[in-house]
Amino acid sequence: MNKHDELLGIMLPDHEELFLLPNVSIAEILTLSSNNQLLPAFADLPGYMGNVVWRGLEVALLHLNAILNPNQKVDRLEELTMARIAVINPILTPGFPTYGILTTGTPKLTRLKPGKLKTLDANPDMNLISMIAHTGEERVCIPDVARLEHNMHKVLLAQHNLCVSE
Repeated sequence: MNKHDELLGIMLPDHEELFLLPNVSIAEILTLSSNNQLLPAFADLPGYMGNVVWRGLEVALLHLNAILNPNQKVDRLEELTMARIAVINPILTPGFPTYGILTTGTPKLTRLKPGKLKTLDANPDMNLISMIAHTGEERVCIPDVARLEHNMHKVLLAQHNLCVSE
């Protein structure tokens, strides 16, 4: 099999879930440190934790598990020793700013061979998840990128409205 026939993805662990995103959407993986301190949230939206500074830009930080499970306690960054931030390039909305996704473990690159990804649930009753699948080794949640970017749009609108009202 030709390696060009494989799909590249990034597995983002978040507690008991593994989220699979296209490799092309990841700009960078950051470790948590005092250099990327969490700036306060300006809106009370499910899963929105605040902003972090990345390469001189403020990027909104989302916690996918908190979006999927709004009643779940949101992690405090200082309590997460293995946490990382995946900086995401929007791939469906040109001109949209980058944003971050909190991951509670170390992300890993994965190569998926055609036919290896088996659908477990094509219509999960979960906000932001388009499919739950099995890679042959692990169960993964595949986010609905369009809905994820729409969620980011809500954060940006809340920020814009806050700036306009000040």
